[in-house]
Amino acid sequence: MRREGLLYWNNFAEKSVAFADIAGGGGGPLNLAGVAITNPEGLAYDSATGRLLVANESGGPGGDGQIVAVNVDGSGAAVFSAPGAPVSFPSGIAVDPIARIAYWTNGGVDSIAWARLDGSAGGTLNNTGGDDLNIDGATPSEGIRAFSVDPAAGRIYWIGSERSGISYATLNGSGGDDLDIDRALFTDPFGFAFDPDAGRFYWGNAASGRTGAFGFANLGGGGGGINIATAPVDEAQDPVILKSPTGTAAPLVTRSAKSRTALTCSQGSWAPDFAGSYVYRAPSKFAYQWMRDGQPLAGATASTLNATDPGAYTCTVSASNEAGAATQSSAAVPINPAQLKLTLKCKKLGPIPGGAGITGTLRLKVGAVASGTYTVTLTVKGAPAKAARAKIVVK
Repeated sequence: MRREGLLYWNNFAEKSVAFADIAGGGGGPLNLAGVAITNPEGLAYDSATGRLLVANESGGPGGDGQIVAVNVDGSGAAVFSAPGAPVSFPSGIAVDPIARIAYWTNGGVDSIAWARLDGSAGGTLNNTGGDDLNIDGATPSEGIRAFSVDPAAGRIYWIGSERSGISYATLNGSGGDDLDIDRALFTDPFGFAFDPDAGRFYWGNAASGRTGAFGFANLGGGGGGINIATAPVDEAQDPVILKSPTGTAAPLVTRSAKSRTALTCSQGSWAPDFAGSYVYRAPSKFAYQWMRDGQPLAGATASTLNATDPGAYTCTVSASNEAGAATQSSAAVPINPAQLKLTLKCKKLGPIPGGAGITGTLRLKVGAVASGTYTVTLTVKGAPAKAARAKIVVK
């Protein structure tokens, strides 16, 4: 099943994490049993493990904050930590899915912390000597609420606290501008996601209830609000978008060097996350189905297959995440009936009169690569030349 996407967010006042489909329907709260969230101030997603990471600004035993991890299906809520990674009133969090590292800001000690997503190690970034970004042309903001990155256009976007609009600067330092966003709904915006494929921005309207809980705007103009039908909303912020996987290159079927009928199917290629934009689409699971002559083979659901019959073999790979699934199919690989040649040393087969043929009984055990009829050439060593070869049919 393929959907437009799922929307996850923090409810600052209700102290919860909730979700709905991208149009605002369905969904509900995530089960955070065993972990209390007090001031959620950041949300990110790890597509490899299917976990959301919440920056809980004032949670934990000492009240100085913690990072909470929870599966997107609402299970497995736990405190996330890593040796050497400080947590001090965290506000804002991001994930690098390639390097497998999470980053968050520490308001209590004015630092940026990092931690490996497996929890094995962490630390603090050295942010001294950094350069300022040239924002000439963009409206300056004294209180930036959130950032989002467009990797294709090479831009960084932000929403300010004192104006209802979106500004940007180019990552190459050539300057910036304000976007012409008409009809978009801004009511105390917090959090910011950008879908480069759709050219659409999303943000939480903390001052709205269910009606207009989230605002959106299109790069090409126009915008509006998203109403949340049933999921809890109480100062919604920090939107995270989870979309179904998108295929970019079909799977490839290869043959074993030792056996031409031993086939292996690759996963194919799939579009990566837009982690800096808080839009995620990478697959978390893969499933396989082999086909022969266009028909599915019962039980052939592994990434490898030993073909036992002639025909055209293809492999379909289904990639999925919490938002849905997509499939890609390989090119067909032909498996043809083979010709086998056996050379045997025979004893006492009986007379060979005039070389007309061979008498006696000879039992052969032949391992054919596929069912069908095979022609076997039998060479009988020591026989007269005229009777040296005989053909038998193996079925």
